[in-house]
Amino acid sequence: LVYTLIYTPMKPRTALSTYVGTIPGALPPIIGWVAAWPGFPSMDRFTHPGGWSLFLLMTVWQLPHSFALAWMYKDDYARGGFRLLPVIDASGSKTSLTIAAWAAAQIPATLAPAWAMPEVLGWPYATLAVVSGLGYLWLAFRLLKTRAVADARKIFFVSIMHLPLLLVAMVAEAAVRRLL
Repeated sequence: LVYTLIYTPMKPRTALSTYVGTIPGALPPIIGWVAAWPGFPSMDRFTHPGGWSLFLLMTVWQLPHSFALAWMYKDDYARGGFRLLPVIDASGSKTSLTIAAWAAAQIPATLAPAWAMPEVLGWPYATLAVVSGLGYLWLAFRLLKTRAVADARKIFFVSIMHLPLLLVAMVAEAAVRRLL
């Protein structure tokens, strides 16, 4: 409902639509979290910080990813009538600053699952999250300096690798801990 009734109609009206669009994009992990536990539906599972840490991770990850994509195709979005941030930010200064800010926010957001689920995730995941987050942030600062489409493209493609890497690391560490 958020995607269809709020996010989609907002796209031609305001650049804030990208932020609203993160909600339906971040719901699947928390839905899976709640549904995967015995006793479904359980309010305890819905309020557990582990599920919300995954929601936070997905929410924050989507923003630099989406802004980089919109930067790459801002002319197409403009022709389509969408008022995304890169479309209305001709110089790219606000967009690059926004991408860098959200890339920086990704580091604590990627650490949130380790803080929320210390029995499942520890230093191996946290180390990978920080190292990959710093690499991502370095690319964002590069974009902030150059404002080049090529650097936005790098951020977009790195974002496609960054999230699965983190999710696979979570599953791998949780599986190893279960076996031990």
